Amino acid sequence: MEMVEIDPKLFVTCRLCLDHLGVYQIVPNVQRQIKFCYDIEVDPFDGLPQLICKTCECILTKYTDIKTTYIDKQKTLREKLERNVVSTISRKKIISY
Repeated sequence: MEMVEIDPKLFVTCRLCLDHLGVYQIVPNVQRQIKFCYDIEVDPFDGLPQLICKTCECILTKYTDIKTTYIDKQKTLREKLERNVVSTISRKKIISY
């Protein structure tokens, strides 16, 4: 089997930006946030860095909150539209009788 040389600094580098040292372990909750926000799969045994830096942690947290808020608002908007459509149909049925 051929030996592959890997830079040991890679394992303490931020998994997301690769520019800073990682300071936060990528735990399951953070894995889910990364997948939710960026569609990046993080597996603890993939041989890649398992840390993120403070900057990326802040961005990830903010983006998770923003994306969740937008998704919730879209859901609310669709529910209002659905209620409006149902209400309009009901009124039309009443008027047609």
